[in-house]
Amino acid sequence: MDSFFENDYILIAHQPDLRAVKAVWKKQPGSSEYRDGFNHCYDAVRFYKPVNYLSDVTNQGLIKPEDRAWMEEQLMPKVVAEGLRNVAVVLRPDIFKEYYLQRIREAWEKGSLKMRYFDSMAKAVHWLKSHMEPQ
Repeated sequence: MDSFFENDYILIAHQPDLRAVKAVWKKQPGSSEYRDGFNHCYDAVRFYKPVNYLSDVTNQGLIKPEDRAWMEEQLMPKVVAEGLRNVAVVLRPDIFKEYYLQRIREAWEKGSLKMRYFDSMAKAVHWLKSHMEPQ
């Protein structure tokens, strides 16, 4: 795994064996940190051209509706245009987080993306491997 960007809120890396960009949220971000983190994720997607995206949001906390809307409207179309196809998200069960993530999943899957949620990194990696296209 090759590190791409890291700050107090997020670690972003390239995981070549999965043809993935991996983002691990370390703690709950404010609006500016959330958007900055995802802009760095977009930079990584543009740089590495992955087909998979692996995200661990177990420590991300709750996200404001306007930040979720920003992600759906501003960020998603750009990463889809870069060729991203599969998104695996590791999370802790939480009713409020589930609502937020369900809204994001609905937005992602309007296009060509597949998105699934998992309770462990191992399950998420297994799913991504099962959806990898030949190079």
